[in-house]
Parts: sequence; structure tokens; C-alpha cells
Amino acid sequence: MKPPPTTDSPTEWLSPQAGYMLLALMEATEAANRGEVPIGAVVSDAQGRILAQGGNQTRSDLDPTAHAEVVVLRQAARRRGDHRLLDTQLHVTLQPCPMCLEALRQARVTTVVYAGQRLWEHSPLPPCSLQQEKASEEVAVGLLSQFFQQKRA
Repeated sequence: MKPPPTTDSPTEWLSPQAGYMLLALMEATEAANRGEVPIGAVVSDAQGRILAQGGNQTRSDLDPTAHAEVVVLRQAARRRGDHRLLDTQLHVTLQPCPMCLEALRQARVTTVVYAGQRLWEHSPLPPCSLQQEKASEEVAVGLLSQFFQQKRA
């Protein structure tokens, strides 16, 4: 039988996976108390250290990209001093949306664990108009090509 916890912190006697999700749920509760959509997230490294934790901040920051996943990715990247979060995992209270999934992919997060599954497949928001300005394409592509050629040289 497992001994009783010796601390007031419930995460100390839970498995690491359950502990991370509990912290994410606590962040979701705090987000709800601030009037935000109740989603929380935690990023941890391969050694089990928590790099970042937080909840949605879209309303308080007036930032439509401030989903919990993006908030903690930014914090973890600053803490690590690197935009690549190799060998990390993210625990989040709801299955990430397409924007957050792409951010997680760009950050190279290794594993994503989520609690709740989205009940909708596509965003209920109306689509925006996506237009390519062909006249600027050559300049934009040239800038990108030059940048990466210099990086790889």
C-alpha cells in the first residue's frame, strides 16, 4: 500500500502523468475564474521538470492566439532559451485546435496528452478570405531563400 502523502501538494503523490494533468486542470479552473475559456496546459521536459504552466488568456490579453497551449509554449521557450522544445511533453485539458497543433509541431514538442476530446471537427467560425498577392511573391520568397542560405552557410 502506498504511504499517505507527506505534503499538501497533491502532485507529489500522484504519478507524474496524473500530476501534470491535475496542474493543467487547476490552470483551467483559474482561467475560468478570470472569465476565460477553461483550458489549462503544462509543459514538462524529459527529466519530469515543469517548464511552464498556464491557462487561456485570449480575453485578458486581447489576443486570439493566447490559447493555453501557445501561452505555455512561449513560457517554456523563454525558460529554455530556445524556440525548439525537443524532448518535451504537453498536457492539456482539451484536444488542441489546429492552430495549437501547428504551434506544437513547430516547437517540436514530442508528446501531447489531452483530457477532453473536441466535440466538433471544424471551427464554427466563418472562413476568412485567403488571397495571394502574386506581385510580391518573388520578393518574399527571395527574402526567405536568402535568410536560410545564410543560416546554412
